[in-house]
Formats: sequence, C-alpha cells, structure tokens
Amino acid sequence: MDRLELFLGRLDLFLLLFSRWTGLLATAPVFSHRLIPVQVRVALAVVFSLIALPLFAGEPALAFPGGLALAVIRELLTGMLVGFVASLLFSAIAFAGELLDIDLGFAVVNVLDPLSSQPVPMLGSLLQILALLFYLGMDGHHSLLLALLESYQAVPIAGLSPGPDFTQHLVRAAGEIFRAGFLLASPVLAALFLATVALALVGRAVPQMNLFIVGLPAKTGAGLLLLALLIPVYTTAFAGLFDQIHRQVLDSLPLMAPGP
Repeated sequence: MDRLELFLGRLDLFLLLFSRWTGLLATAPVFSHRLIPVQVRVALAVVFSLIALPLFAGEPALAFPGGLALAVIRELLTGMLVGFVASLLFSAIAFAGELLDIDLGFAVVNVLDPLSSQPVPMLGSLLQILALLFYLGMDGHHSLLLALLESYQAVPIAGLSPGPDFTQHLVRAAGEIFRAGFLLASPVLAALFLATVALALVGRAVPQMNLFIVGLPAKTGAGLLLLALLIPVYTTAFAGLFDQIHRQVLDSLPLMAPGP
C-alpha cells in the first residue's frame, strides 16, 4: 500500500523513472530483441520503475526548467545511451563474423538478424547467437539493469547533459570494441592467409590444377573446422568482452552529466 500511495502521490517522478527504463529496454541487448513484444517491454519498464520508486521517496518536489516533456525526453535518451553502449559489443561480434565471411566465401550469404531485423553475414549471426547465450549465462543482462540503477547517482533525474568528453569516450569505446572484434577473427584470418599462400605454391607446382574449384572448398572447410575448434577459446574471449563493455558503461555514466 505504501508503494501504491507513493506512486499516486509522485506520478511525475514515476513517469521520469519509467522513461529511463523504457529507453534502456529499447536499445539494450536481449531486451530489445524484436521477438519480445512491446507490451512485455512496457510491463518490464513499469515493474522496474515501481521497484526503483522507493529509492527516491525522500526526494523533494522536482523542478523542470524546460518543462516535464523535456525532462521525459532527457530520461528517455539517458536510458537509450546506456543500452547503446552495451549493444556495441554485439556489433563488434557481427563485424568479426563479416570479416570471416569474406575470406570463407560466405559474403553473398546473408541471414536476418533477430536483434536488429537487418540482414547480416551468416557467421556473424552465428557468433552473435553464441555471444548472446554466454551473455545470458553470465548474467550480463542483470549487470546492465544494476548499471542503470547506478546511473541515477551519476546522472540525476532530468540531468542529462553530455559534453565533448562523453562523445570522445563513446568514440574510444567503439574503437576498442571493434578492435576486439578484429582480434576475434584474426586467428581464422591468419590461418586462411596461410592456406591461400599454400594453394598459390601448389598452383605454381601443378599448373594443371584449377585453384578456383579446389581452393575455395578447401579454404571454406579449413576455416569452418578451425572456427569449430576455437569455440572454447571464444568463450573466454566473450567473458573478457563482457567485462570490458560493462566497464565502458560505468565509465560513460559520469560523462553524461558533467559537473560544473
């Protein structure tokens, strides 16, 4: 009953909390999955807002210099930025898969990515699914929810004011994540390069061999075999990437509302 009375007495505060949680659920990994109905996301935003509401029970009446509508937009953008930083990880993994597809001969084969509803390379989709499973297994989605709760300390309600430092941090974070995506693909890329060199030498030694017919299936088979053998290694790499993206999210929060 206390929570209900607090909700009825502070509808403006609830609306602002609801806006930040809605922004997160619209862009964050797992929660933004297109197979999750919008009604479910809205219900989750309401539940999370009600859970967070007692944390602000002692807050004085809020003043909105630009009006309540502007405060709602700021809260919505705050949640979306937090979710966007977390989603960079899966974009990097898709980038690694695209690099592999080019060398393995799958560049013309695309599948529909359920996260973004966009066509993505086949191996990129496979790596994203594996990463998503490990993300759930490591409670990465729980860490993201806790990070949004912590964001209220770094970014007060309606206090979003990102400056140049936040933009630079976001660019650096994207660069580091995509560098990690290239490192994910580098073992297979290096092996395929050596296979290409070996095939070239064989072609010089045996000119009668049609390298296009023999070489492409050989490279594809060797690349897929190596990729299968590297999956246990990728589990360790994914764990490091999840820790890195979690740090990037926490580091970005103070930069969204720089002090005077």
